[in-house]
Amino acid sequence: MALGFIEAISLIVFAVSIVINAHRDHSTVGSPSVQAIIFTVFALGLIALSFAHHKGQTWSRTPYLLLQIFAGIIAYTLLSGTGWNAKFVGALVGVIGITAFVAAVKSSN
Repeated sequence: MALGFIEAISLIVFAVSIVINAHRDHSTVGSPSVQAIIFTVFALGLIALSFAHHKGQTWSRTPYLLLQIFAGIIAYTLLSGTGWNAKFVGALVGVIGITAFVAAVKSSN
C-alpha cells in the first residue's frame, strides 16, 4: 500500500510542477493542464486501488497490477522527456512500479 501511495504522490507533485512550469516559462507545449489532469486522475485511481488492495479486497488485484504496468509506460515516457524533474519522477515511478508489481504478485501466492 505504501508503494502505491508514494508512486501516486510523486505523480501528483509532477502534475503540479507541469502547471507551474508552464505558467512560469510560458510553455508552448500543448495543454499542460490536460497533462496534469491525466496524471492526477491516474494517481487518484492508484491511491484508491492501493487502499483496496491493502484491505484485502480481491477484486482490486487485477486493476492494481494493470495500473503498475501502465506506471511502467508512464515511467518510460517521463524518462525519455526533458528536464531533471521528469527524469527523476520517471525513475521513481519505474522503480516503485516494478517493486509494487512484484510485491502484489508475491502477496497473492
